Amino acid sequence: MELHDDLILKSLGLQGIKIEYWATCDEELKLVLYARQNRNEAVCNVCANSITHVHEWKLRKIRAAPLGAYEEVWIYLKQLRGNCHICGDRVRSSKVAFTHPHFKNMTYSLCEKAGRLMEELTCEASARILRLKSKTMWDIDQYRMKQMKKHLNYAERDLDLESMSADEVHYRTIFGKKSSDKNKVQFVTNLVCTNISKVLSNAMGRKGSSLLNCLKVLRPEQLLKIKYFALDMHDAFIKVVEHACKNAKICIDRFHLAQGVNDVFDEVRKIEFKLAKDNEDKFLMEVLAPHRKYILVEREKNLSKKDYTKLERLLDILLGARYSLHSLSV
Repeated sequence: MELHDDLILKSLGLQGIKIEYWATCDEELKLVLYARQNRNEAVCNVCANSITHVHEWKLRKIRAAPLGAYEEVWIYLKQLRGNCHICGDRVRSSKVAFTHPHFKNMTYSLCEKAGRLMEELTCEASARILRLKSKTMWDIDQYRMKQMKKHLNYAERDLDLESMSADEVHYRTIFGKKSSDKNKVQFVTNLVCTNISKVLSNAMGRKGSSLLNCLKVLRPEQLLKIKYFALDMHDAFIKVVEHACKNAKICIDRFHLAQGVNDVFDEVRKIEFKLAKDNEDKFLMEVLAPHRKYILVEREKNLSKKDYTKLERLLDILLGARYSLHSLSV
């Protein structure tokens, strides 16, 4: 029994307690441990001095990290209470060493596991895996980022800043209370060093001021080291980079270039489709049908022989259209 207890304690990252008994629910993959703090290791949770005359306890419910097949683990802990002479013989609760100082009803190991998951997955996905609330996961993620940011002073580091990029990402949508209310979409701007594949900074919004706030993590001489800056066709971002990064060449990212080219091709397709429809040319109508525009964005190796033939025919029509592509704004 003691060997099993020791293994469970080490697996869960617990110390200073003794397991009295446990209960499981295999259908829900749930484990509940009933434990009590060791009297000889009881210390004050204020001054960390040894507690004397331990005479009572209070029951705490603490969420622990998954253990083996059990995805949901709870600890019902009898937390000892006693007199602390340093605090003036006041009754203090004994310190629980394995609970997180900010998320007091969760263990360190669970918070760390949640944080590592959110480095690879979204908060929502991580919450489903660990059976936690998505808001709790968000709070853990924000707390960890604030703590890690203290050790990530990019202004003091010699980074390879030759290639940088910036773009906005969807943060959240605030839905209107009434059907007539407009939904409010919020964005976050990310500053990325592509050479090291790291997000250096982010700021709320997608205005020029958002990117400017991101660039404040770098010193003026570091900004001058930037040779290439990848952006989308957002005028506000382009103006900020031109002003702050004097030596940087602005590169429009490939996604937006491809998107612009496909938009132009689709405009021409619509014009030619209308002409074919007016002339009752069924063959051209079939080639220029709305769903055919997706052929343009597919990789050629993924197209069937039939679609590839239609692609060649479609390009011939588009490139030979009476509306020159050069006259259309990408």
